[in-house]
Amino acid sequence: MTSKTAPVGARRLIEEEGNKLKLGLFGLNCKNGLNLTMAETRYVPTWEHTLAVSQRADDMGLEILVPIARWRGFEGASDPFGESFETMTWAAGIASKTRDIVPVGTLHVPLMHPVFAAKQCATLDHLSGGRFAFNAVMGWVSGDFEMFGQELREHDERYRYGAEWMDVVRRIWTEPEPFDFDGQYFQLRNVRGKPHPLQDPYPLILNAGNSSAGMNFAAQEADFNFAIVETLESGREYVEKAKAKAREYGRDLHLLGNASVICRDSEDEAMAIVEEMRSKGDREATRNSLEEFGINSDSLSEEYFEFEDNWMISMGSRQLYGTPEKIAESLAELSEIGLDGVMLASLDYYDELGVFNDRVMPLLVEMGLRNEVKEIAH
Repeated sequence: MTSKTAPVGARRLIEEEGNKLKLGLFGLNCKNGLNLTMAETRYVPTWEHTLAVSQRADDMGLEILVPIARWRGFEGASDPFGESFETMTWAAGIASKTRDIVPVGTLHVPLMHPVFAAKQCATLDHLSGGRFAFNAVMGWVSGDFEMFGQELREHDERYRYGAEWMDVVRRIWTEPEPFDFDGQYFQLRNVRGKPHPLQDPYPLILNAGNSSAGMNFAAQEADFNFAIVETLESGREYVEKAKAKAREYGRDLHLLGNASVICRDSEDEAMAIVEEMRSKGDREATRNSLEEFGINSDSLSEEYFEFEDNWMISMGSRQLYGTPEKIAESLAELSEIGLDGVMLASLDYYDELGVFNDRVMPLLVEMGLRNEVKEIAH
């Protein structure tokens, strides 16, 4: 006979105890991570490498690993994202080889039936000992959907579909008896799914909806939403608005940001790496990426090229490049505007994590943002 345990694993991310600023990694299952360059790096999209990076993050005490669900790359000479691990299988493998860190499974909701996805997530939650979290993505890249013979729904309808999809999944996770479901998108009979997830009531849910419809979806459905922080002021406004929207539904919403990190003893050393990334940037892949995000420009103005250069090295994430002191201060600023956590990426995840643990983490402990520095193998 089985029974649910007290809140464990992933649910510690939303409890008061623990580190004030949660830290994790973003995009480590994909070729290039969050950069669109051909700069020299030891990061390669192999299972051995992504596992080594994940285990180092686990040893450091980082809380969460968020993969990107992609089915095709951005082409160009480097074809970023052209190689990637499917995230649910990836999360299962990572969970089996780590102790404490939370592996996330990211799914394009319209490409997966909710009955099947509910079973996947419940299985992953048991496999991980309650450490699994689920990232629900509505989809935005038409090329990905073409591979499945599907068309993207109109923007706001994607979230209406997603809300009904989540309703089915949550009921499978929690209801003790089979049920029928009659909705706009799903008509299901005699639905059931056991075992239920290990976490009570079910795994943590992430979403990255930043539009009005997306924010409303996250406010009702998610435990974490991702915030794009263009400036500290706009980031603060977004965090406050997103959390206020969740309170309208009687819920608490936590906010995550993402950042690209290159830490060196001097500003010049760090910026030399940044300049190499820019000089070896993949322009074709960058413009393809921008077009998919819907922010390309036909005029290619001087301002556009400046934006393109920045997108090429971090894909819109906050750029934390410089000395340990500068990076720690920047993370403190992100915490101060209300972010509960920051997902990190880098040109070379494994080596950069070593530098971060040795040089930045002690400063975050001094600031009260982290509780301890853990020793890791070098």
